[in-house]
Amino acid sequence: MKKIFFILLTVILILTATATFTACSQTTSSDKLLLINWTKDGFNETLVYDVYKADGSVTVGTLTVTSGKNESGYFVTRSQIMDNGDTIVGSVNFSNTGFLPTSSTVTYTYSDGTVKTQKVVYSDSTATLYQSASVSVDESNPIVSDKITAPYYDNMQFYTIVRGTTFDKNFNLSFNLFIPNEAKTGKLVCSLGSTEDKTLTINGSESTINCQSVYFSLDQKISGGQSITAFYATSDITLSSGYAIKQVPVRFEESTFTYVLKEASATK
Repeated sequence: MKKIFFILLTVILILTATATFTACSQTTSSDKLLLINWTKDGFNETLVYDVYKADGSVTVGTLTVTSGKNESGYFVTRSQIMDNGDTIVGSVNFSNTGFLPTSSTVTYTYSDGTVKTQKVVYSDSTATLYQSASVSVDESNPIVSDKITAPYYDNMQFYTIVRGTTFDKNFNLSFNLFIPNEAKTGKLVCSLGSTEDKTLTINGSESTINCQSVYFSLDQKISGGQSITAFYATSDITLSSGYAIKQVPVRFEESTFTYVLKEASATK
């Protein structure tokens, strides 16, 4: 299980990215095209997913993702609790301008008591990694630093950031990644697939939701070249309170796990 977490969830929980959108023959920096398509009117949004084995046959845990606004910009938190006792808790803070991350922290805790914490601090176009075998990190002893060309993003914010894109024929993204567990950079290429209907039970109510599939592919030098498929709802998911959650990822599939949305809420 440790190997699964450190290979797979490195990709899901800790990466930085440089992105461009390509429209026809013109390339435009992503920070000029991204929209704030979440946390409207001071609300924080919380999405809860069942975690399945990759084939979707057996539930093995729960993932909770919350996005919102704070005094310095925005935040995303993630809490993944597995049935075998392993947990992963992480958060990322990012700015009002360009959605650039300022720092992210993730702590892996295993059922045998082993703990690993990784913190990435973003400053002056540099990502600096700190690591420890406890929940706290000593920032006087960095593991590695790497230059990153703006705009760049942390992976814990990325599923949220993609909610602010326009899914049309001009959609084209590629990302340069800093992977802490591997201490090197790689490239993630994103592309659109078809639209598909997914039947889900959200907040106890079953419905069929039309989704846009988005493919994310890592190059072969990073963890053997993993791929992820995410499905974003093409219509708003309206809560009983009347709050509408926009372009929400209702399902994402990785090499080891599949995540399926089961609860959605928004609070001030």
